[in-house]
Amino acid sequence: MRNLQKVVLGLACAGLFVIVPMTANADMAKEVATAADHAKLSTQAPTLEVAHLHLNHTLNCLVGAKGHGYNAKAGDPCSGMGKGAINDAKNAKSKGMLKRIAARVKAALHNKHLASVKKLAGKIEADLAKIK
Repeated sequence: MRNLQKVVLGLACAGLFVIVPMTANADMAKEVATAADHAKLSTQAPTLEVAHLHLNHTLNCLVGAKGHGYNAKAGDPCSGMGKGAINDAKNAKSKGMLKRIAARVKAALHNKHLASVKKLAGKIEADLAKIK
């Protein structure tokens, strides 16, 4: 019986080594894809409020829950995917591109003209599609 307990305990510990790295590895690609989806939704928005809502979702996916500009009230479609695409980026080039895109999203959120916001969102969506 004692040996069985040791085997079970050993397997449980080994399982932790498999589970922890899997949860620690965030999926930047999913966060970027979701951010792009919401930028696209912003281009299709019927009102400025809806356009801004989807851009807030885009920003939340990029910066993560602890990032600058994160808006918890808007909701976070990337919740549980990682710490935000910027934080989860594996190389400096992607991280830099994502930071520049996030700055453009923030600027678009201050824009009060629906047509302009839609145009900016379209450019943001296209630039997010270039992120690898």
